[in-house]
Order: sequence, then C-alpha cells, then structure tokens
Amino acid sequence: MAFVEILSSPLLADCEQHAFVLKAVGVEHVVGQRGDTFVLLVPEEVATIAIDHLRRYEEETRPSPPAPPRRRT
Repeated sequence: MAFVEILSSPLLADCEQHAFVLKAVGVEHVVGQRGDTFVLLVPEEVATIAIDHLRRYEEETRPSPPAPPRRRT
C-alpha cells in the first residue's frame, strides 16, 4: 500500500490535530517526520477523501469575521 503526503508543517501539533480529524472519520493515516518537517500521510486510495474531510474541518473551524462596528445614531 502506497502512502501519500497530504499535509506538512514545521509543527507536530498541526499534523496531530489533522490526524485526530482523520481518526474520527475512520481514515487510516500516519504522522511522520522528514528532516525538520512533520508530515501527515494517508493511503493513496483514500487521499481525495482525506483531503476533503480536512478541507471541511478547516471550513467549520475557521473563525467568523468580526461584526462591523455599530453606528451611533
């Protein structure tokens, strides 16, 4: 089974957070290290599914823009 990289970060916590998302939805994954960079790998056959789950996670957790200031009348 070939694994492909779907995320890289200088911070282990970034890869672990995204790995937690994949674990929650049952996607096989491995966190590894390449030099000073941490990587999140998934089996090639589920890479598209994994990327989609992570994209949706990012959308759901993105902070909302601040509300415009209220006008004084």
